[in-house]
Amino acid sequence: MHRRRSFLFRRDPRDISSVYFWDPELQRYSTIPYRNTTYPPMSIWELRELRRKLQETGRSRVDEAAIFAAYGRLREREAQAVSETKRTRRARERRPQSAPLTEAGTSAVATESAVPTYRAEDITPFEIEEP
Repeated sequence: MHRRRSFLFRRDPRDISSVYFWDPELQRYSTIPYRNTTYPPMSIWELRELRRKLQETGRSRVDEAAIFAAYGRLREREAQAVSETKRTRRARERRPQSAPLTEAGTSAVATESAVPTYRAEDITPFEIEEP
């Protein structure tokens, strides 16, 4: 008669590309990678979100290929968003700073000179010593 044994497996939730098997005889963990090691690492939270989104789209069967295809699309969208953000920020930095426009298309701030004006009594004179 065979005795049933239980084994201990662990994973890092930040990177589920590998699981760790505790070998009781060797007293150490052994790493067991994905079956297809060309797949990128992902977190358990990303996996859960991808499964949820795939099920929302009506997929009755969510398999490994569908998960990693969705993951690739997610990474592409993230890269595009980063690029769009950089492009938008650079365009905004190139534009001259101006007051926001109203619905009529005119500046919300009265059209005054950009140089501040001072009254004579606000200015304090000072002496310049020459060497």
